[in-house]
Amino acid sequence: MPNGDVMNCFEIAKFISEIVLTVVAISISIIALFQTKTQIKLSNKQLLFDRRLEKYTIIESVLSEYNCIDFLEIDYSNKDDLDAFAKIVLESLFDCIILKDAQWTIDKLTDLTDRDISNVFLSQCSKLSVLSKEITIIFNNEESKIVSKFINYYEMLILNFYHYIRFINDGSKEEDNCIKRIDKINNELKILYKNIEDNDIMNLLLTETKL
Repeated sequence: MPNGDVMNCFEIAKFISEIVLTVVAISISIIALFQTKTQIKLSNKQLLFDRRLEKYTIIESVLSEYNCIDFLEIDYSNKDDLDAFAKIVLESLFDCIILKDAQWTIDKLTDLTDRDISNVFLSQCSKLSVLSKEITIIFNNEESKIVSKFINYYEMLILNFYHYIRFINDGSKEEDNCIKRIDKINNELKILYKNIEDNDIMNLLLTETKL
């Protein structure tokens, strides 16, 4: 075979080898990219599951604590009942997972000179606002809005009890307004709680968590 033909065959073989290597490299890159995307998707799904499960557990705890105080059948429109049970109710509301770490502050709320106590108490309450927003973001069903609203009212009830215990002591008109707000908020909570129970909304959230 002439030298020129040998060289041409060598060049052709080299060219084909380069093409094959390029195709193999591209194929490996595509497979790696696909595996990475699959892994990210699985990771995101796991993170969403973990986040939903965490929030579900917190919501369940909040509902349980509200059910406990509702069982007491306190008349929130009655000042004597509020004076007798305000601290007990607040301690029960704070007995849920998300607030329990600050339950100790309730004994010190009447000390108006201690701003740190107030700051700790209120910063814990703000977690409920965050939770309320997260619920409608991580759960896709419409019923989650009812749970979100319940959490909002739960926080409002706590804040109004906080106001009543910490600042209302003189039998003023503001005290009467605070009592009316507490009673109104609790009535809204009763309606929302019944809605959640009657429509088995927590089970809907749990079903979505498992997906």
